[in-house]
Amino acid sequence: MSIHRHLQLGLLGWEALQQKLGKQRSQSHLISRLGHLHGLPQKMAQVLSLKELQQDGPLTPLTEYTGTLPFAQIEALLAQAWGHPWRDRLDHLDAEGISASLGQVHRGIYQGQPVAIKVQYPDIASYIETDLQALGWIAAPVGGLKKGFNLTAYQAEMRQMLLQELDYRQEAQWLETFAQQRGEVPGLHTPDLIS
Repeated sequence: MSIHRHLQLGLLGWEALQQKLGKQRSQSHLISRLGHLHGLPQKMAQVLSLKELQQDGPLTPLTEYTGTLPFAQIEALLAQAWGHPWRDRLDHLDAEGISASLGQVHRGIYQGQPVAIKVQYPDIASYIETDLQALGWIAAPVGGLKKGFNLTAYQAEMRQMLLQELDYRQEAQWLETFAQQRGEVPGLHTPDLIS
């Protein structure tokens, strides 16, 4: 799997060069490739796009990329995680999800109340490990990294933060902690957890 992932990462630059696309088409092509790679490439592109949100720059589409898994695959993942089909638990589940770098979210109805169902992409943890390994050889030739930049520490911190994002149980605990400590803030609502 890691060889295939390395090939996917390498194709990002190679395809644009080989096709000799114009600037606008190259950007569109790169955004499409980053969006489909999920994991670290899309996460990094989303972070880079945050400063563009005010001016609607070329990477802005990655903040709400629409490339989602087919609904049949989502149904299978939920059945595997829950031990039964989603229809046994939910009144409704939107077939179209909202994509993110590590998973996607589907709107649902549970006992008459709207809910958000987060579904992690299959094999995303192994993709992140591969991406972090690739970050070392991708960043090696970049000038300036040898001048006090600790790439190993950066990779370790990024790995820890991304793996925490993959731990939905930990995220649920943080949400509960936040709800208990936030106090009363007008207009702020913390979602309830359903387990």
